[in-house]
Amino acid sequence: MAKGIHIRRLTRSSLSEKLQKLNGYLPSLDDWPADDHESSGNHPRLNAATLMPKWLQSHITTLLEQYDRDHLLDDAQFQQQYVDIIPSNWTVCSLTLDPTHNDLYAVQMRAGESPFILKLPLNRIVKRCKGEQNECVEYQEVDTEMKSIVQESDETIQYSSQCKTPEAVREWWTKRHSLDTRLKNLLYRVEGWFGGFKGILCGQRMESSSQIKKFQEGLDKLIHKVVMKSANKKAKIEFSLQLCRIILQLGESPSNRELEDVACFTLSCYDDCLIDIDSSRTNVTKGLHSLITAYHENAKRNGIDTSSNKRNDHVILILDKYMQILPLESLPILRKQATSRLPCLSFLRDRILYAKSKKLGDISIVSDENNAGNNISVSGQSVYYVLNPSGDLLDTQKQFEKLFKSNQNWNGIAGAAPMELQCKDALLSKDIYM
Repeated sequence: MAKGIHIRRLTRSSLSEKLQKLNGYLPSLDDWPADDHESSGNHPRLNAATLMPKWLQSHITTLLEQYDRDHLLDDAQFQQQYVDIIPSNWTVCSLTLDPTHNDLYAVQMRAGESPFILKLPLNRIVKRCKGEQNECVEYQEVDTEMKSIVQESDETIQYSSQCKTPEAVREWWTKRHSLDTRLKNLLYRVEGWFGGFKGILCGQRMESSSQIKKFQEGLDKLIHKVVMKSANKKAKIEFSLQLCRIILQLGESPSNRELEDVACFTLSCYDDCLIDIDSSRTNVTKGLHSLITAYHENAKRNGIDTSSNKRNDHVILILDKYMQILPLESLPILRKQATSRLPCLSFLRDRILYAKSKKLGDISIVSDENNAGNNISVSGQSVYYVLNPSGDLLDTQKQFEKLFKSNQNWNGIAGAAPMELQCKDALLSKDIYM
């Protein structure tokens, strides 16, 4: 809820203004005086209610009430109003970086489940690298490298039109390939921040309910057995199915470093036992590998492909100001995952409720049947496109312009930036702005 505070305030102000128009709001002494056109009765503030459908009026009223009450929500109300309305085949992942303490907070949210929260110290892997620190990177290094890649990429685009000779063209492409390699390496190292918990970024894979329960029981027994040898701890911690799914997202062949990361985390859950994690993690790592392998093999025998996603699976990333600069959608683990991003959780709630309200005519109706994301859709024929607005990507424009113009229902502009009114009209009237 701490993300997008400014944009949430702007949204609340905009909703309030729309409601004033709907209620026949008249200008106050603080407003600009009305001109002749407004005074004649054509002012949009006076006839907005007649132009806006009833369901949309109700939707705006409900949203404004929810924005006003957001700061009063307790945990149960937050779960009901923000988490349980998420379509059942969607996964929300919120990432927040604390650059002062070098910690990354990751939160995974799905309907019907409590938010799963992980605190990932970025230096935890550095401490276990034992001289292999070249693969472990801090945020400041990532930020500097990312800005450098973007700047150099912009520079190559600006002088691309000056490449006239074959040698100049070759040099240009060499530079572009070099930038691609740098970005690929950077994202590989960023994924290393998540270590054995990179599955928290993923959507929902096909799974065997019986086998995942068996994996959970095996994990509980494995960790408790190791702890018992060191501390004679009788009480056993039960690890959640959410954690088990995240571990299994590592796939059939997780790296030793990822397994060690999971081992250290699970052992640290018994922090009151004062066990020696360094000496115990080797046994846990071996046991984890066996449990993960057994799960995937048994699922295959039951005809379940654990590497494939569920139907209509989608991930929504909600990133803070530090993480927004990074193209996380291109992390290796997310390359094949349908992914979007939004500035804050409130915006996701608003769009889900808007879609439900538009289709059902009643924002209060939420059932299991319509909570599968299938009723949240846009028209592929309602499109406005902006192609090569800066005019410097002529080859790209040539490649796509004919295709875009061949669809008679699409509107757009190519080779130039749209005017402000064109943007406003497109955002108001089209389902897709591309």
